[in-house]
Amino acid sequence: MVKQQKVLLYGGAFNPPHLGHKAVAEAALEHMSKFGYEQLWFVPSAMDMFGKKTLVSPEHRFGMLVLMTSTDMGRRFSVEMSDIKLENNKGTYALLCHMRKIYPTYEFAFVIGSDQALKIKKWRNYERLLEKIPLVIVERWTGLLTKDIKSTVDDLFKNADYYFVPYQDVAQKLGDLAFKDISSTKIKKDLLNCQHLLSTVVSYYINLYNLYQRQNNVRIIRR
Repeated sequence: MVKQQKVLLYGGAFNPPHLGHKAVAEAALEHMSKFGYEQLWFVPSAMDMFGKKTLVSPEHRFGMLVLMTSTDMGRRFSVEMSDIKLENNKGTYALLCHMRKIYPTYEFAFVIGSDQALKIKKWRNYERLLEKIPLVIVERWTGLLTKDIKSTVDDLFKNADYYFVPYQDVAQKLGDLAFKDISSTKIKKDLLNCQHLLSTVVSYYINLYNLYQRQNNVRIIRR
């Protein structure tokens, strides 16, 4: 019998990928390694989940993720392009069904932030999704107590298979950036003053290709 390889899937727009994403990925895999999970794959989405955001091209988001993972994160992290290749507009459940077809010997769990987990009922086919895959819910810092977030999550997912990663684990990865607002939206709105929220290689890539510059009306010059 072929041993199933256990892999975490971390989906999102990653527009752009930042140090918060990196810390979540590292904390999730570290937490789940004791349950036999060996790798984490970033899965950039074909489109925004709620259709509200304009995304830079898939090639650019793939390029930034590859640079961040290959330079800063080690061999246990990689980038999977299935959602983009599918041009998926049917949600995470459709992606999972596709992934199981092309990776039949793999066992997956899906990484999700606590903020998105609390909106799970807005996801397409969320009930089917919860029946088919464990969730790894990583607490996002909101200023609320971890025990209160955990209590809400426990109530919402009482009939689902899930794991909870407290924000303390993420904060340890973030160091001085812990307990600060880190989001792709914030970075795009104020690129010049948010360089510290990006991996150096991602910052260089954004500058090289003039990404998000129209939103900031500025070009970052590095010497």
